[in-house]
Amino acid sequence: HHLYDPQGKAFVTNGGETDYPNEPKRKLLYPHHRGLMFAFNKITYDDGKQVDNWHAKPGDTHQEHVKFLKEEAGPVLGRHRVLVDWHGADNGVFAKEEREVTVYNVGGGTLVEFASKVKTVDGPIKLAGDPQHAGFHFRARNDVADKTAKQTYFLRPDGKGQLDETRNWDPKTKKGPVNLPWNAMSFVLDGKR
Repeated sequence: HHLYDPQGKAFVTNGGETDYPNEPKRKLLYPHHRGLMFAFNKITYDDGKQVDNWHAKPGDTHQEHVKFLKEEAGPVLGRHRVLVDWHGADNGVFAKEEREVTVYNVGGGTLVEFASKVKTVDGPIKLAGDPQHAGFHFRARNDVADKTAKQTYFLRPDGKGQLDETRNWDPKTKKGPVNLPWNAMSFVLDGKR
């Protein structure tokens, strides 16, 4: 999913080289992180099969838009709900997702709400990954990193971070402790929250 500016003329989210359609091609920071994204780079299902639907590997692993379930538009909000199939390496569907994006017109800005319900097709699945490639992500246009990184902060459930502060795991061990709570996100797997 991509977000556009209020005039609908340019991406607010990273769209790859399409961010700058009237300019020379430029090297982008993390071109594989685009728009509003919901995926995981470490998924286990069907008694041990492992796939990465963030990077779409191995084989034919991918997410597929199946159909629109509902669309609404008006002066207060715009919303769509879609059905997305999650395919494994053999192209078989191992999960089905109802994904809803709602954009509210609020005073002084725009509020975007993302909601998802993932149901397994046959048995439990484990959704996991590292902090950069698991769960819901918003990736702004490359300009944000280029021009305003030092002016950016993250507002998390445990409070407002410092300017230019990020959280990650230890770069040497690739392990925690890292506290990346999501109290506004919930998953439904096999009917259990």
